Amino acid sequence: SGDESVSPVIAVGTAAAWLEAGARAEGEAAVRRVLAAPDAECERALSAWSALAARADAPAPATRPLPAGFLRGVSYAMSNTVGGCYASPRSRETLASLAKLSVNSISVMPFAYSSDPRSVQIQFVHRHPAGETDEGTVHAVADAHGLSMSALVKPQIWLGGGQFVGEVSMRNEGDWSRWFDSYRRFIVHEAVVAEAAGADAFCVGTELVGTEVRRREWSDTIAAVRLATGAPLIYAANWAEGAPRVPFWRALDAIGVDYYDPLSKDASASDETLIDGVRRTAGALGALSRQTGKPVIFAEAGYPPVRSAWTSPHDEGTGRPSAPADAARAVAAVFRALEKETWWRGVYWWKVFSDGRMARDGERGYNLLGTPSAKTIAEAFARLAGEGRAP
Repeated sequence: SGDESVSPVIAVGTAAAWLEAGARAEGEAAVRRVLAAPDAECERALSAWSALAARADAPAPATRPLPAGFLRGVSYAMSNTVGGCYASPRSRETLASLAKLSVNSISVMPFAYSSDPRSVQIQFVHRHPAGETDEGTVHAVADAHGLSMSALVKPQIWLGGGQFVGEVSMRNEGDWSRWFDSYRRFIVHEAVVAEAAGADAFCVGTELVGTEVRRREWSDTIAAVRLATGAPLIYAANWAEGAPRVPFWRALDAIGVDYYDPLSKDASASDETLIDGVRRTAGALGALSRQTGKPVIFAEAGYPPVRSAWTSPHDEGTGRPSAPADAARAVAAVFRALEKETWWRGVYWWKVFSDGRMARDGERGYNLLGTPSAKTIAEAFARLAGEGRAP
């Protein structure tokens, strides 16, 4: 009907299910006849077939393993412009440039919106062509595949006022029930879109620290996602230090971590101190991997190009002077500390924009393109690719 609250990707899939149900019940000739019939007759048939489709068994898609080898990834942030969004030719050009940096995987990040940490409402169908549409997700995954890259779909919630999503927590049991109902609708919707796109991995949640204790609700949510996609599933814990507190790793296929743990409090730390800092902060992840039998993927990791970036990697707004070389030193420390660890299966560096914009001189944001960090990442990725780094 052109209702802008409806995703075209979901609408096409729904229509296909109705037509399939009609063909099974009455034969393909009946479907062709109905589609050529007057609107009223067509609507009556579709209504009946929709009921048949709703009653039909829907087996879960066949599960797929994680892509082989080490995931040499970048977090692929969408530029909110028509000319630079996931669905644009410019995005395909950007991905092609990443392939030349030995990147073999991207994370595609559709966002939902919630007004505050106590709200039970989550808005997630975007129809503006400059926004994060479902069609954009499908395009980005397809473009990545066209360049022999894999794609992780990593849906996230954006809270009003830029509040931290880890603060999401409800006031009472009724609100918790309503919130998880909303969240399941969002994450299953994104899983259906990811499956339609053929995504290679899917993230069921990102940094939702305040919800992690709700083990039963998360178990139900993960089970619902498995009915929607056969992609291997991860969850993105908030920092390495937060990963051991997540109680539902065994229900997933890999341990995801948004790795922003400080490496040292020393603003003048040496390279060896930074390497030790990575080993110290990430050490528990190796134990967690052995305990659960799951590999670890850094679903995000990054350092802002500011002085002593390792002291607070999560914070690009400190006002510290620009110092891209310091960020590159921290990136190098991660590789030097972990690249021989067999439990470490991949990293998605934060971040590259889909319009391919280059970082400006003096910029303090995380944009990697044109920075010393990008050079360090490309060199390490090329080394890992040459070594055939396998799990």
